[in-house]
Amino acid sequence: MRINQLFIYFATVMAIMATACKYPVVEDCDISALFDPIVLADDGTVKFTNVPNIQDATYEWDFGDGTRFSGRSPEDKTYTPKSTAYYIKLRISKGNDCFDEYLDSIFVINTVVAQFTANPVIFDVPQTVTFTHSSIDADHYTWKFGDSSFVVVTGNINKTVTHLYSKGGQYDVILEAKNSTTGVISRDTLALMAKVPVFKKSFTLAPPDISDPEKLWGIDQNSTGQIYLAVGSTKGCYMAKADKEMNILPGSNTPYKLSGPGFGAIQINNYKKTSNGYLLLGQVEANDVFALYALRANNSFDFPENKSFNDQTTISSKYGMNATSTEDGNFMLCGASDGPIVNNINKGGMYFAKADKNSLGGIGSPSILFLDELGASARAILNVSDGYLVAGKKMVGANLEACFFKASYGLVQSGNISTWGAPNFEITDIIPLDNEKYALVGNDNFTARIRIVNAAGVSTWDMTYSGFSLGQAIYTVDKRLIFVGTQSAATKSAAWVELNASTGALLSSVAHTAASISSLEGNCITATSDGGFLIGANGETSNGETSNVVIKTDEKGQSN
Repeated sequence: MRINQLFIYFATVMAIMATACKYPVVEDCDISALFDPIVLADDGTVKFTNVPNIQDATYEWDFGDGTRFSGRSPEDKTYTPKSTAYYIKLRISKGNDCFDEYLDSIFVINTVVAQFTANPVIFDVPQTVTFTHSSIDADHYTWKFGDSSFVVVTGNINKTVTHLYSKGGQYDVILEAKNSTTGVISRDTLALMAKVPVFKKSFTLAPPDISDPEKLWGIDQNSTGQIYLAVGSTKGCYMAKADKEMNILPGSNTPYKLSGPGFGAIQINNYKKTSNGYLLLGQVEANDVFALYALRANNSFDFPENKSFNDQTTISSKYGMNATSTEDGNFMLCGASDGPIVNNINKGGMYFAKADKNSLGGIGSPSILFLDELGASARAILNVSDGYLVAGKKMVGANLEACFFKASYGLVQSGNISTWGAPNFEITDIIPLDNEKYALVGNDNFTARIRIVNAAGVSTWDMTYSGFSLGQAIYTVDKRLIFVGTQSAATKSAAWVELNASTGALLSSVAHTAASISSLEGNCITATSDGGFLIGANGETSNGETSNVVIKTDEKGQSN
């Protein structure tokens, strides 16, 4: 049985005696007032015992709550709980001048008991959980749901509340039950386990073709759970949609094929999500050279007419490698140029082209930095509000090395160019972190490498991760640095890897395989609204055909 009252008894005894200075001395006045309060029940009932029996004496009680009693043996007294003491006084007298008084104090305080149940306790998200309390002696309730949200309920009419959990993880729910009269608070805690739904699904968007394999370059999910899939092949590119269980939506898998005189195979190099939409970047064969190519989808992953960019020329090739939003809301595409040849000198270098956010039509003239440096390329670009951060390759002496620098919006280099003797570091992206730090991510001799720098190029840490190659990295809203790639060059499994963003230390890794598919390579990753992740990968079927694979993981990178 629960006891819902707590009675605290303090024996603050004050014996008030007659003295010669105040009262005349009375012969044979041998009176000593005394009593003991005994708690009889959990409802505030007190019995007064050990009262002396004095012949011909008068007994006067003051119970401290405005009530009085005359007589030696009062009935049991029930007190109302409160936060302050009750002062009880007994006066025993014999005549006018012979008396004694005894004063005692007693606290009667509610024992508030908070207690509740939840249904369900273990569940897949999203899930609405019902909480029901059976608290004792409380009238004010604060529910804290473990996800920074709370609700306050006053009174005991509604003992049930509900709360929606949308992200996986453990939630420690707290109920604070309070008695508003006494101020006493009790707490009860219950741990909920919210699980992220996981799956693995393989698919192709066109009939399998060993000579023209598809590759899943990019993946994302919108607020309603729809999955966006950016897929490229030499014959066409796709911006397809699927529901949250990875069923391809009808009509969303129509490939875009660049048509026109001289256009041939398309080669995709990268995928980029920007504030203006999504881009697949690469190059297309165009009259014996390559034209920088970009295919754009809007933020709803739709691509209306005038949806591609190319800078077809007949004298030099251009290669698309990355993109960012510009200061005026358009796109800045970057890559490399390998010509033209003038006086036996290749006039190539880092190549930049501005494109309209809607039509992808060119705006102004392209820019080339580090002209005449054969092999120079801009492999990553990021708008940082007062210019661009650029990473790629440039000549350092006679060698081509990884580099990083800042440029104005007019693409004029500003500040120093950082190089660090890394000729094989192929940077694929610049990931913004906290405190104006940036992650340069890519591969060095097919081994994942990440270098953390500030805008001036000063490095905090630089690490390689043996056994892994890197496909794509993200920095999540809850400040987790995660990359997806491929583990083990021999057997190949898609890898999910989490790092300590402050030190680069590897925190955990999970290798993923898929049934009936071998050599699984992790290409892309996005965080999902339920706290998990979507991994885009590619592998081979038993027929040697390439298959796209989407892996849905929980918050720890685990799947089925």
